[in-house]
Amino acid sequence: MFYFYCWGDTFLLGSFYFKFKQIMIYIYCDGGNNALSDKKGVWAFAVIENKKVIDEHYELIEDATNSRVEILALYNSLLYAEQLNEPCIIRSDSQYVVNSYNDWVYKWAHNGWRKADGGEVAHQDLWEKINKIRHAHIVVEWVKGHGTDKWNNYVDKLTQIGRKKDKKKEKKKKKQLNKDNFFLWFINNLDEFEEEDFDTIINLITTYEEKQGKVSRQDMAFRH
Repeated sequence: MFYFYCWGDTFLLGSFYFKFKQIMIYIYCDGGNNALSDKKGVWAFAVIENKKVIDEHYELIEDATNSRVEILALYNSLLYAEQLNEPCIIRSDSQYVVNSYNDWVYKWAHNGWRKADGGEVAHQDLWEKINKIRHAHIVVEWVKGHGTDKWNNYVDKLTQIGRKKDKKKEKKKKKQLNKDNFFLWFINNLDEFEEEDFDTIINLITTYEEKQGKVSRQDMAFRH
């Protein structure tokens, strides 16, 4: 006959001891923007299980503050964790985001979405959505940013990747514009130029299009 005893995370079956090892899922989230240039921001999160990345997502947001993409990172992490239906810890390096989720949101909602001083709650639209998808199996906690935490640094790089990809797209668009639509752009913006500028501009366009094999100087002279 075998006897079974269980206490805490350890159980005894006969004369053998076994220890449960719960594999916790962590979601690291982050957001970042470049307020000094184009004001575009990127939110990102990475899902970690058994010390491995099992999923990751990021998205570029137009005209977004750093706080907003940090909140969006949490919001999308919560949506993901909601589908897991198992214990999950979400970590963010934004104290504003973590404190808002764990404490301040309750007070804001109770006060009709007003702060203690009566002012409006920033990003209320997102906090209202977040407040509706709370689950007991999801914990949100703070992690020190730009330090020694491997996965925090990993998700920070995801936001950088998102910004770099956008810069490459913008460069590609500009290159395409210069290559294929330069003359069309010039025609559509004639009113922006003074008459004395035309000869210089026409020479530049003619040289460019001759190199492309698209037009002769006689043809350009006819256009002018």
